[in-house]
Amino acid sequence: ACTMFSMFFFLTLYIQTVLGFSPIKTGLSFLPVTFIIAVVSGIVANLVAKIGYKPPMVLGPFVLAIGLWVIASTMKVGGNYWANVFPGLATSAVGMGLTFVSGTLAATSGVPKHFSGLASGILNTSQQVGGAIGLAVLSAVAFSTINAEVSAGGPARHAQVHGYKAALMIGIVLAIVAVIVTALVVKNEKVDAKEAMQMG
Repeated sequence: ACTMFSMFFFLTLYIQTVLGFSPIKTGLSFLPVTFIIAVVSGIVANLVAKIGYKPPMVLGPFVLAIGLWVIASTMKVGGNYWANVFPGLATSAVGMGLTFVSGTLAATSGVPKHFSGLASGILNTSQQVGGAIGLAVLSAVAFSTINAEVSAGGPARHAQVHGYKAALMIGIVLAIVAVIVTALVVKNEKVDAKEAMQMG
């Protein structure tokens, strides 16, 4: 959550202030994410009954980290959407699709039915809190980098890009930490996703 929310924040700033997209065009540029997450989530929902929810839950943050690395590596002044945004954004969306269904099942599987609402609530709250904390930390990194470069006389737009890249690199570290924690802590279990969702 720390990484995902922050990625959308910095990409929005990059697309609008550096690439010069309008707010509506910026919103439309994120539309492919919805379709990619929907397709990948559907595949994961079918897979968890065969391989369990842990493999996609471990793979998801790793793929997200790759997507962030692609974004950070290609982001530049004078770039364009298809070359400098879409490849990393699409890769990150695949990582999100792997994570959403598997993470929800891991958080709610084995919970007594009368506690399922509470478990879902805790999951949603933790995602929102994690996103807020992550955004605060990564924003501090980004804008301190931007301010330092501008104060030194660097061009504003180049400073913005360098700041966003610095924040995304921290996001990559957080995603890798999520991979390690999930691999070590989460126990695997094969779950019928459709049945589990109906029970929830």
